[in-house]
This record gives sequence, structure tokens and C-alpha cells, in this order.
Amino acid sequence: MSRLLIFSLAVLWTILCVFPLSTVEAEDLESQFEQEADASSDSDDLEWLLFLEKHPLDINRATADELSSLPYLSFEEASAIIAYREKIAGFKSIEDLRDGAGLDPEKIDLLKSYLAVMPPAPPAFHAEAMLKLKRQTPRPTGFSALEDSSRYLGNDLWLRNGIRLSYGESYRLILGTFKGSGEPTYADAVVAGAEWKTGSRRLLLGNYALGFAQGLAFGRLHGFSRFSGKLAPSGQSAQALRLYQASTPGTAFFGLAGQASMGSLTFTAFGSRQALDATRDPQTGLVRTILTTGEHRSLDEKAKQAVLREEMGGGRLEWARRERLSLGVTGCASRDNPTLSPERNERRVYDFRGARNSVLAADGEITLGKSRFFAEAGQSYGGGNAGVLGGLWAHRPWAFSLTAWHYDPDFHNRYSYGPCHSEPRNETGALLMGKGRLPTRTRLFGYYEGYRHPWRRYYEAFPTAGYEAGGEVSQTLGRSLEVSLRRKVSQSEENVSREDGTSFLQPSARYLMRYEGLWHASPRTSLRLRYEQVRSKTGEQTSRGTSLGFAIRQKLGKTWRLASTLSVFHTDSYDSRLYQWEEDLPGVLTNSALYGRGRKAALYLEGNLLRYLTCSLRYANTYYYHQAIMGTGPDSRPGNLAQEFGLGIASRP
Repeated sequence: MSRLLIFSLAVLWTILCVFPLSTVEAEDLESQFEQEADASSDSDDLEWLLFLEKHPLDINRATADELSSLPYLSFEEASAIIAYREKIAGFKSIEDLRDGAGLDPEKIDLLKSYLAVMPPAPPAFHAEAMLKLKRQTPRPTGFSALEDSSRYLGNDLWLRNGIRLSYGESYRLILGTFKGSGEPTYADAVVAGAEWKTGSRRLLLGNYALGFAQGLAFGRLHGFSRFSGKLAPSGQSAQALRLYQASTPGTAFFGLAGQASMGSLTFTAFGSRQALDATRDPQTGLVRTILTTGEHRSLDEKAKQAVLREEMGGGRLEWARRERLSLGVTGCASRDNPTLSPERNERRVYDFRGARNSVLAADGEITLGKSRFFAEAGQSYGGGNAGVLGGLWAHRPWAFSLTAWHYDPDFHNRYSYGPCHSEPRNETGALLMGKGRLPTRTRLFGYYEGYRHPWRRYYEAFPTAGYEAGGEVSQTLGRSLEVSLRRKVSQSEENVSREDGTSFLQPSARYLMRYEGLWHASPRTSLRLRYEQVRSKTGEQTSRGTSLGFAIRQKLGKTWRLASTLSVFHTDSYDSRLYQWEEDLPGVLTNSALYGRGRKAALYLEGNLLRYLTCSLRYANTYYYHQAIMGTGPDSRPGNLAQEFGLGIASRP
């Protein structure tokens, strides 16, 4: 720890003394996902952007939905690019965006990694491969559990590898395997898929993902973040049908899918048959709960592996008139074996029971001048209804949006990830967002979200409600310094049971304040300093937490980059936990919770090795003061120093 601290301070001193002030440099794409998770997980969206870095979108062929899937770019700005492209009959270079698309020069620089002007080229064969592994010390107590059924069966190595083959734009093949720490096999999860494309026709075989309209029928699990800079969770169709490249459980299908277009009509058909993890009633043999952890480390967890067989089929018909108007209908039906039969309770609760389910949804979007309106409504088997309605208005440099949603308690859809706060069932809410820029180079962003669960959830005694509000002000000083202030407030209600069996509603609140400074010391170097305060109140109990951290990003030579972070934190309890973003291996999202009292450091190095290889190295440690055990349950670890080592190797086309 002392060596890493000395090294980080030495790098900081060198930067402060040597590097001159310069213009703002583009941030790494991993920072786009800072708000997406509060624990380690794999993100399919991150894999998508990493793919775009190597295979940029052709700006002369991309649709507005495809462009709006890029970081920093809203649907309104994407539509403006399409309109300007039609006016000038195509772009000759990315720099043409500066003339009439209405984008800031800084934003154009940020988008250069994902856009290209591609001339017609003969088909060529490309092959890419990658290997990522991580190991943590000390090992969790699950490796030494006394009970055989809960003891981890494998070693503590985290491993992920894959290969991607392509021939021109017509053929693609993806194959990947994943092993979590403690799992006994090196291919616990396997992802495989092939794609054939010619003209307006596509055919996919293997693992694929779906995302249509506002996500009511099919949506992306990591599709929207309040502080992502986008004003609404619309534009799911940007990745309507694609090969699946991550390993997040419950977000992909396995089977056959196809898509064809004829004029203004696009038809998509899909079928899937896959095995899901679930718990089974030992007496009836029926499924009680579907699991989404994807972990098979012990005999207990392996007994729940591939218990439920799901068969699903459906399709979508969409009519679009350029980028101004689109109408679509999506439908699917599924069958489960064994039958789903969750436990019943004397209270009236909602949950899906049975062996069959179906969902039918209709959606539409229309653009009128500087405004866009979108809506989607659906119904599931048994009559449960759901709907999403919203609109956006943009007039540079200001933009506002309003999105509202309602999900009946008996709306059952396993693959619905709309704009809802917690889950796409039993929820009514609305989200108001706005952002803008002042002539003083000040950027403003804010949102307010209110929601309620009008019916009792699961075994809760009372309905609940809550709200969340946040805002950020950032100011650019000179050509290289940016300071920002972020404020976030959330309040909710929780059902609490008394010893006598009765229940009551307990309010809880969380208040966060964050101060941050970002200095681009040179085109190759940036420094970030962040201070956070959090106050959490549950009933009559109040806890507080603070953290202070700095990060350095440095480009070394032509192809290597170095990132180093150091944070100190102090919280009263887990309720006042904080999240400090850190670098990780590409395609692995890490934003673990910090609570207690301690410090955390991380070092990340990435660059080209030899001619066709990219290598990444990572080391991180977290030290807790006055603590003998870290974590809880089988994932707890003895001691007060947790370390993590990571290695990633990928080939370049």
C-alpha cells in the first residue's frame, strides 16, 4: 500500500510541475457508466461501446436511433445530424459536423471514437480474441465453509474469454465463456452467436438480445441512468436486435431471430429456448422463484441451475417514415416448465403463477420541429396493462423532457425494463428532466422523479411511495479546468414488522453532496479531485459518511495509458455508504460500495503489446481500519485488507 501511495504522489507531483495547460481531452468511455451499478457486474452496453470503438458507425448510413445510442449524443442531436446529412447529400469527413449539425466542438471531439466516414470497401476477414482474469485476496469464507452444501467447489479465479470473427459486413461469429470466482468449471456460462446480413435482411442464430421502443415489451437492463446526460429512456430500438456479447443472466435469449425490411416496413421474428436458474418446491416440484445471479459455486447453488425451461416466440412489425414518424407492434408468448407457483400468503399479493404468459405492445414516436413525443402501451396474459408516455423539447442550448409510466400489479413481463424506478410492475410515476448551458460556460442539469406502488408488494402490508431529485452545476474555467457541484435527494417508505406481528411504514431518506474538480493538464494528462458527503436517515436513526479521492489519467507514448486512484472514506454504517468509481478491465463494470473507515487505491495500465495485441493490468486494494471481517455471509473475508489483481489480453484486427 505504501509503495502504491508513493507512486501515485510521485505521478501527481510530476504532472503539476511539468505539464502545461491545454485544451479539454475526451473522457474514457468507462466513465459513462459511473451511475449504472452499485456493485460489480457485467454490462452489455459497455461491451457495445467497446465494440463501436473498434468498429465505428458510418455516419452516412447510421439511423437516428443508432446515433443516439452513443454517449454524449441525444436523439434530438442525432435527428439534426440526419437532417443536415440529407441537406448536403452525405458527409465527407467528421469535421463536417461543425458546419451545420449544431454540435459543440467539444462534443464532436468526444464522438470521434465512435463515428467514421467509410468508403465502400471489398469484404475482408477480421478475427479478434480476448482473455480477462481477476483474483482477490484473501479468499471469501465460502471456500472454507464447514457445510459441504455451501462450500465453494472451484478455485478463486475469475475468468472470461471470447473470440469474434467477421467477414465484411455480412458475417459475424461470437463465442465466449465465463467463470466466476468459486465456480468449478471454466465454462460455467457460454455465449455463442452467428449473424448473417445482406442488404435489409438479417439472420441471427445463438445468443441474442432484444430492445424495442420504450422497453415495455423488451428492454435493456442497463439502458438508462439519471445522470447520463440523456433526457429520456427512449431510443431502445437503437439496438433492437443484436448478438449478445456479455454474460449478465436473464438479459439474453438463445435461439433463432431474423429481420427484414421492405420500403417503410420492418419485420422482426424471434424464437428462444433456454434454461433458467430457479428454486423448486421439494414437495410439489413446482418452481417458486426465478434466480438471476448466475452463480453456481456450491452444491446449493448448483441444485438451482437450469431448473426452469423457457420457450418463447414472437415478432415485431414497424412502419417508419424517415426519422420523423414510426409506429410499431410487438408481441410474444412464452411457456415455462415446470409451472411457476410462488408461495401464497393470507395477504393479497401479486406475482406470476402458471406455465404460460404473453405480452402484446404497441408504440409510436413522432418528431415535430424541435419536439418529439413517444408512447408505448401493452397488456400481459390475464389482462394486466402498462403504459409509457412522454415528450422532449429542445431549443439550443436548453432541453426538457417529461416521461410518465403506469404498470398494473398483474402486468407480468420478465423482459420489461422501462423507465420505472424499481420494477415494471405495480408502479406509477413520472420523471421530469432538463439541461442547458449559460453564456458563461456553465452547464446545468436537473431532474425530479416521483413514484408510488399503489398495491402492496409481495408480503408487505402497506403500499409505498417515494421520490428522487438531483441536480448538477458545472463550470468551465479557462481552457482546461472544470468544477462541478452535484446534489441528490431521495426519500422512500419501507414496510417494517413489529414483534407482535403488526407492521408500520418507516420513512427513509438519503442526501448526497458531491464537489468535483477536473483539470486537463495537457492533451495527455487529466486529474480529478472529488469530495462527497452523504447523510442517511431511517426512522429516528441518522448516519453520515464522507469520502475524498483523486484520480490521475496519463497517456504514455502513443498507445499506453495509466490511471491511478486513491480514496479515503469514513461512514457510520452501511446506510451511509459511498461509491467511488474506479478503472477496471474493459468490459467489466466496477463501482463497489465503501462503508466503515478506510482507504482504497487502484492502478490501471492499458496499451498495445507487440503489433496485434492490447494488454491491460489492474491492481486495487481496500484497507479497513479497526475491522476484522470484511463483507457478510459466504462472501465475507477475514482481515482488513482486500486486494485484487487483474489481467486482460485482446487481439486487434
